[in-house]
Amino acid sequence: MKPKTAVLLILSTSVFFACAIILADTLLEGTKWNQIVMYSLIALWWIPFVYLSVASKRSKQTAFNGTAE
Repeated sequence: MKPKTAVLLILSTSVFFACAIILADTLLEGTKWNQIVMYSLIALWWIPFVYLSVASKRSKQTAFNGTAE
């Protein structure tokens, strides 16, 4: 994966989850589920973020070494 593509995917995923967190916080304000949903959304965001970060780093290393993906 090209680093530029990974960065765009990370940004779009982060914006999506930020909107989801804001929406969930607004809808669940004052309930016992508020924190559970927040932490769950953050955990779900972390998975694609880490995957895309690793893919981007691998791509940079292969480009630096001169080998194709």
